[in-house]
Amino acid sequence: MRLLLDRLSVDPQVAPGVVADVLEACDVSFDLSSERAAFRCVLATLGKDHLVDVRLAELFRHWNPVSRDDLSIEMLVRFRELGLHRGRIDPDEAARFRERYGHRRPDLVVRLAELAGSAGESASGRRSDGDTDIAQAGRP
Repeated sequence: MRLLLDRLSVDPQVAPGVVADVLEACDVSFDLSSERAAFRCVLATLGKDHLVDVRLAELFRHWNPVSRDDLSIEMLVRFRELGLHRGRIDPDEAARFRERYGHRRPDLVVRLAELAGSAGESASGRRSDGDTDIAQAGRP
């Protein structure tokens, strides 16, 4: 599975819908290496076709990643930036990410910090959109 996903993530000729079809056909209970390959597929595909972006967001919406690493966080941030996920990013999680990956991914640290705590809360701090808190759920 990982080899197929790796190939899909680097082939510029693959249509976004094909990537979504393959990921939807996969069992999303990947091992860590296949999970990272799936994240690379999503990241390579996002922004090319809005309808496919929506499919991918739905596919990964309730998925609990094996690892909360730079790829999973980048996928979460991209979904948020495209308006496809409204869940809250916990500021503590953003701080932990900064400590762990700040030296390697300063761009992503800034983007994550901008999103942390900003969506889905009213002035009272209560959730207004019904989505689950990202840190609590651990899901994109």
